[in-house]
This record gives sequence, C-alpha cells and structure tokens, in this order.
Amino acid sequence: MAKYLSKIASYIHDDSIKRILKDTTMSGDISVSFETEPSFFDAIHVLGKKNDVLVVEELESRKIVGVGIISQKLLYIDQEPSEVNYFSSLRILNDHRNGRVLYLGFKKLRDLLKKNDAELTFTTIIEDNHLARNLLEKKRKTKPDYKYHVSFSTFVIKPISRSRVHINDGLKIQKGIHGFKPEDVIHFLNKQGRKKDFFPVLDLKSLNSKEYQMFNWSNLYIAHFKGEIKGIIGAWDQTSYKQTFIRALSTRIKTIKPFHNLILSKIFHKPVIPNIGASIQSFFVTLIAIEHNDPNIFAQLLDKVSVENAKNYQCFYVGLSESDPLCSSMKYFSNIEYKGLLYLVDYKLNKYLNRIPYIDLAKL
Repeated sequence: MAKYLSKIASYIHDDSIKRILKDTTMSGDISVSFETEPSFFDAIHVLGKKNDVLVVEELESRKIVGVGIISQKLLYIDQEPSEVNYFSSLRILNDHRNGRVLYLGFKKLRDLLKKNDAELTFTTIIEDNHLARNLLEKKRKTKPDYKYHVSFSTFVIKPISRSRVHINDGLKIQKGIHGFKPEDVIHFLNKQGRKKDFFPVLDLKSLNSKEYQMFNWSNLYIAHFKGEIKGIIGAWDQTSYKQTFIRALSTRIKTIKPFHNLILSKIFHKPVIPNIGASIQSFFVTLIAIEHNDPNIFAQLLDKVSVENAKNYQCFYVGLSESDPLCSSMKYFSNIEYKGLLYLVDYKLNKYLNRIPYIDLAKL
C-alpha cells in the first residue's frame, strides 16, 4: 500500500503542480484544463494577499499527487472589512483518488484553518461537477464541514464590434479614469462594492499589487453622468499566466460544432466552440460596482467592453449570484451560462450573510 505525506509546497514544486493541473481536466460536453504557464506560484498571486499551497506527496516516488490552495483575502462581509479564506484548485491525480490521500489533504486543510483568524472560509465549484460535490458534501471525521450558501452563474459572452445595448439615458461610458481622481474611483468602488458580501476591500495601492498583476487603471470602464460616477467595471486579461485549454469534446458537441460555429456564432453571436488543444483567448469582467445596482448601467458598461475588445478575444466571462438583479442585463447578450455553487467551510455564524454575494471570477 502506498504511503503519503501532506505538506505546504514551495517554488521547487512548481513543475509538479503544473503537471497535475494539466492532467486533471474538468469533464463535461467541453472538457477543459486550467493551467498556469509559465509559473504556478506566480499565477496564484491574484487569488489573495497570502496563498498556502497544500500538496500530498507519495513517499516512495516523491511524486506530488494532490494539490489545493488556501488564500487569504480582505473582503467586505456585512459591509465590514473582514479576513476571509478561500479554498480552491483541489486536484488529485486519478490513480491516487483514495481515502488516504483525501484524509491527509483534508486534515492539513483543517489544521491550517484553525491556525488563522479568518472570519469565514468559502469555496466554489461548478454545479455539474458531481464528483467534487459528492466529495465536499460527504461527511468525514477529518474533513471540514461544507455548507451550501448560494448558486451563481458564469455567463460566457462573445465580444462583437457593434453595440447591442441602446438605452438613451444620457450616460457616458469611457475606458480608463481620465478626468477622475484615482482616490474618487477607489472610493466609489468601495462604497458600492461593500453593499455585497465578498467584494474586495480596495485602496490606492491595490491595482499596483501582485493581486492585480497585468491589470491597471486603464483596464477600468467608467459610466458617468454630468461628471458623477455611476458605475465601474474592469476587463482583466490573465492569459499571460493563467490559461484554459480544450481537452475533449463530447460526441454531441462534435456533431453540432460546424453548425454552431457557422450559424450560431457568426449570426447570433454565441461564443465559438474551439478546437481540441486550443487555448481560449478570453478575459474576465471584474470589480463590478454599480450605483443602485442598476442593470441598465451595467448593460451599457458591458456593451462598451464588448465593442472595444471584439478583435482580440473569443469570449469574456461575467460572474453573478443568482439573486443579483444585474443578471437581467444578460438579456442584451447572447451567452452560454454555466451554474456554480458557493459553499461556506466550517462556518460559525459570527456575521450575517444576508446580502447579495459578489462573484469575482478573476480571483477564484
């Protein structure tokens, strides 16, 4: 019987962890792998201000067979800045998905959670990932308790060069912060963002930190009326350090792919179905802060982002909680929707989570 050891990884394990990410695909009609070239440890800076990487190693071969990440974030919970943990990127090689590996991994996770003073820990998974759901929801003595909190949607949208939103309300949309002070932009983001749980706490240094690598003031889009900011979103391309590869297509998808790409994508603007082995050229919509959570403002911002990025990207991603009124903005955009689930981990109720959750796909 193989013997295993759980520990905290370092940069010397970079290549081993990248191999696990490549070899463990998210199965479905379109199976994908989430990869981090050229460096795993450099890529995960975006997840939080501190990231601990848990690995399980087979002792005889010294092979890394499982990995997970605990990230520490400063987020708004019930409108107050709160230390929060995020558990992500749980991967185990197929040949080592046994009780011993799970026991060691979850025991190390629980030990880490006990050592820090975060007010809560959360994790997210794709709704159709039944293997992961069964793993998280099954009761085990050493495993932290996972409590379902909310469902959310990932909307995949194809950017096109013509406008899809025509709302005559006098709102002006611009790329970048020209005409606005950086401190006013940050103030607006915090003021509106804190109304939702899990929105990041920001300051003037945030966009220059490793948490926002390859993102800056010029990636922000501002909606304003008579000089007053009404809404902000960001467009964040992370493909220089985080990639999504197509690893397999189901028979159904292979059958409909020619029709989909020729008709549904070109005429009705559905995102194209890429070839097997291709990397998806995409970006995330992030830092969504809208006055009064107004779907019309949000739709106009998304439209501007779509038009300005039509030439260089196959698609972009928008994450929204199922309870968020901003979901109604999606009626303007032909999209593909994927459902996800957010769980609270070993949560002791010391803050009420009754606000709309903010879903920041770029930092999950």
